[in-house]
Amino acid sequence: MKTFFLSYWKTIGVVLIIFYLSIAPSSEFQPFQYFPNEDKVVHFLMYFTLAFVLLWDTTRRNPGKKLENHSIWIWVIGIPALFGGAMELWQWLLTTSRTGDWLDELVDTIGATVGYLVGRLLIKIYFKHKNG
Repeated sequence: MKTFFLSYWKTIGVVLIIFYLSIAPSSEFQPFQYFPNEDKVVHFLMYFTLAFVLLWDTTRRNPGKKLENHSIWIWVIGIPALFGGAMELWQWLLTTSRTGDWLDELVDTIGATVGYLVGRLLIKIYFKHKNG
């Protein structure tokens, strides 16, 4: 268990930040709204980052595993998508200042998918460059 936390401390940190941003009262963020639907951009960026960091941590923990392996993309896109869905349900059922939004969940999943694809490309470039 200790090895898991040491391997995934960055991912765990991102999850905790997203969790806080998802359950904090919406009034805390109202002064920061700059354009319509900017919350969708924020959702995209949060889950892009989560998937990217999760892919990075998984690759570092299992350096011999191929990035094309189905279990990796299911893990890296599926975990953030499920977490995003859980956060939307949490907001809908357990908070008074937030509402669940299926469009937020869709954007979370799109962000995770793009995070995986960009991460996969950058990790391939990084290891190709690193290994000569």
